[in-house]
Order: sequence, then C-alpha cells, then structure tokens
Amino acid sequence: MSELVEILDQGCYRRVSWVVSRDLSMRSARHRLDALSRKMTVALAEVAKPLGEVWQDISLAEAKTLAHNFAKAGIAYAHQDKFRPGIRHSHVTRFFDQFSTKVRVMTNWASTEGFLMGAAFTTSTMDRAFGVVDDKMTGIICIEDED
Repeated sequence: MSELVEILDQGCYRRVSWVVSRDLSMRSARHRLDALSRKMTVALAEVAKPLGEVWQDISLAEAKTLAHNFAKAGIAYAHQDKFRPGIRHSHVTRFFDQFSTKVRVMTNWASTEGFLMGAAFTTSTMDRAFGVVDDKMTGIICIEDED
C-alpha cells in the first residue's frame, strides 16, 4: 500500500478480527479492500488471496445484523431466519462505529437469487468478511469459524 494509508485500529478477539485504515487514495473500493487485506492479521487462520471482483455490495444495515449475529453465535450456528437485529457484539460495534453512515459496504458472501455466492476470505473452514469504504477510511471485519 502507498504512504496514503495509515492503520488506525486493528485487533483480534476469538473469532473476530478487524482492521481500519485512513486511506486517502483514489483507488476503487475493491482495490482498497484487497490492499488492506494484505495488511490484516486474522484470529484463526490466514487471509486467502485477494477477492477482487468477488467483493459484493451489501447494505450497511444488513452487514451490521449479519456481523453481530455471526460474532455472537458463530457462523455454523447462526441461522439467518432467526437473526435478531438487537443482538450486539462489542467488537463489531467498535468496528462499525468508526465509520459514517455514508459508506459503501461489501462482503465476501452474498445471497443472489436464493443462492449464497462468494469466496473464502481466509483459510478457515467458514468465514464472513465485511469491507467498509468511505472517502477517508477503509476497514475490514472478519468473523471466522473453525470446526
């Protein structure tokens, strides 16, 4: 990454890992997320290859609901039909609170016509990554689940 990027916050707690950077580059959202993923350390495994075009748009509200529920229950045990919007995980809250509401949010897995499409962000058995990009910052939060 260029000198235009400064890591502001990063951490790992059990299955939740995150990194937030100040990013003043003019690159595309996907390029910024892929560049940041190379700087990221995840809790249980390693970051896989950059996702590029696999990053898919998702609403901020949906990303928050998914991230909080996956972080609380684990991916294997969080059933989407039972997700509750009121569920909160402190590290997920910390991550999203660093951004404004005018952001582009992307994920490595999204439902398309009833099918889950995407690719692994890490070498874990299962993972969900959410990338957040605005005009000044870029961040990735990843929830992993190992068997």
